[in-house]
Amino acid sequence: MILQSEIIPNLTKKDKKVCIIVPNAQEESLINQAKPLGVAVFPIKIENSWGINEFSLLKKYIYEDIRNNPALWEKHMRSIKAKRVSILGEF
Repeated sequence: MILQSEIIPNLTKKDKKVCIIVPNAQEESLINQAKPLGVAVFPIKIENSWGINEFSLLKKYIYEDIRNNPALWEKHMRSIKAKRVSILGEF
């Protein structure tokens, strides 16, 4: 999602450099999205189960255009609402 948003172009307009750190930095589709934006892609080795679980949750924001996928968008919004309730409690 970050590669399909205006976040990176807005940062580069302000002379900021952007990189992403992912376990599969050699994936062709990722490289094809990152290169035209001037985004550097760096690999990370995830060895523990916490890192694998965290990456599994976050990778949809890198690879998927979730706003144009109703099922993913609904799932995303539901997870945000659930986190908000667990942090703030029910009102």
